[in-house]
Amino acid sequence: MLVYEKFTYTCEFNNGEFFVGPVESSNGKYTANSYNKTYSGAAGGVNVWVEITEGTSNKGRTIYYAPGKRNFSMDWVDDETLNITNGAPGASKDNRASN
Repeated sequence: MLVYEKFTYTCEFNNGEFFVGPVESSNGKYTANSYNKTYSGAAGGVNVWVEITEGTSNKGRTIYYAPGKRNFSMDWVDDETLNITNGAPGASKDNRASN
């Protein structure tokens, strides 16, 4: 017997600092904003996430979350596709992880 269930989990990120944005889609339907938050510990670092809002809604939907790198940018490719770059300077683009 095969059972398939769809699970949805909404991540809520709090206390982040505004990072890059707002970046509006060409048709004005979506707006992207990014936020970052530092974490401490032995290694320390920064996490970054991107939220999309639709129209005049104030409720954002998180679409991206990863460790922050130095070269971060985002731009709309078309009305519904957001390109996010989050890489280290001089890092090879071949065979790199998708984070």
